[in-house]
Amino acid sequence: MTVAWGRLALEDRTQQLVAAFERAVALPDPYLFAAALARDDAIESKGGALDGAAVYRIDAIRGTFLYATRDGRYLIAYQRTGNDVHIDRVLPTRRGSDGV
Repeated sequence: MTVAWGRLALEDRTQQLVAAFERAVALPDPYLFAAALARDDAIESKGGALDGAAVYRIDAIRGTFLYATRDGRYLIAYQRTGNDVHIDRVLPTRRGSDGV
């Protein structure tokens, strides 16, 4: 199996890290950014393990699957072709949009 991160998925992750960095500087609380880095590492690990993941298919976007991270803060939208996975987006859920 191969996993490829699409441009938009990488931009999503980058934007989330930039926002966490800006919050950490504004508060100032370096632990916010450390937590964001740990969360991003977990997202990358989950993306790499989508081979046997439980999935939910969206009918609105043909061939796209959603995977909710264990903490429920992010949805990973991806497509699967055989054993290959292409991750399209990493989107915060309502639970993940609280900025923490």
